[in-house]
Amino acid sequence: MDPERIRAVEEWLPPQDVHQLQVFLGFANFFRRFIKNYSRIAAPLLNLLKTGKNKKEIGVKVRQANVVPPPFPLSEIVLEAFKALKEAFMSASLLQYFDENKPMRVETDASAFTIGGILMQQFEINGHLHWLPVAYYSKKLLDTETRYRTGEQELFAIVEAMHHWRHYCRGARHPIVVLTDHANLVWFMTTPNLTRRQLKWAKKLAEYDFNVTYREGKKNPADGLSRRPDYELPKASTTSTAAETVRQSFRLGSNDYKPVQEKLYTLAVMTLRPRRPVRQVQQEDVIPDINMDGGTTGTPAVRNLSAREASRNSDAVVQRDNVVPNINMDG
Repeated sequence: MDPERIRAVEEWLPPQDVHQLQVFLGFANFFRRFIKNYSRIAAPLLNLLKTGKNKKEIGVKVRQANVVPPPFPLSEIVLEAFKALKEAFMSASLLQYFDENKPMRVETDASAFTIGGILMQQFEINGHLHWLPVAYYSKKLLDTETRYRTGEQELFAIVEAMHHWRHYCRGARHPIVVLTDHANLVWFMTTPNLTRRQLKWAKKLAEYDFNVTYREGKKNPADGLSRRPDYELPKASTTSTAAETVRQSFRLGSNDYKPVQEKLYTLAVMTLRPRRPVRQVQQEDVIPDINMDGGTTGTPAVRNLSAREASRNSDAVVQRDNVVPNINMDG
């Protein structure tokens, strides 16, 4: 099986709090009817949503303001259940092989830090047609991309998903149905006034035959892929340093990110060092004076620079070793 089809699910890390667990189970819920013994497999995860013995008491989200999440009890049984559900998403009973003769549906979504998508096609199961996943896609947004407006992020999700699956989408035998929870994108391709960035995206999308259709967010299975918690950047607190924030911004143990992580960590540490006042630097850093008569005007610690040792650059600026000294015209 092509690893790119399942990478977005395969790299999903175990949840660290109730909110992250709800995101994962919300994604799983869209396909539960196609996963054999789903309730039994997911039982350990569902039990983590309980705050007490009463089964109706569901855990509250911990991502509220000034709320510190309690330690999350990830036992061996819970981790096995999480792994089993991920394997079910990638199993042959759910994940289908692409069929160029079948119509396609691309479902996308965007969050503040990630975009996600699912490529689906119709397959017959027990005499009924069902839309089943062919491939999953998820991408962490770059810093500049996180500053896009909500509508642009949703549009960017469509552009990136179509490009990622271009080997499926180009020359499709049926118009591709693109589902998004941003209603304004339905008229994007016919909007006359576009920004330069949007024009660039429109040019990319012109390669495909597709129609954008609005679909409510809670009915979109790609919602979970766009909220993978391991992609979310940690929020800096008043007690954490910039260096700690940088370290937490990368998944620990990932060799792919280690060189970048160490460079950014070093940069963060350097920026936190106290800086000397400009006046103090000027007093400590001695710049030799030029005596046009060859005399001595500098400090004993620095050899004096005569006019013969100086050179001129293209702008007629006197310098030596790329340093512009003070020129003593009077000697």
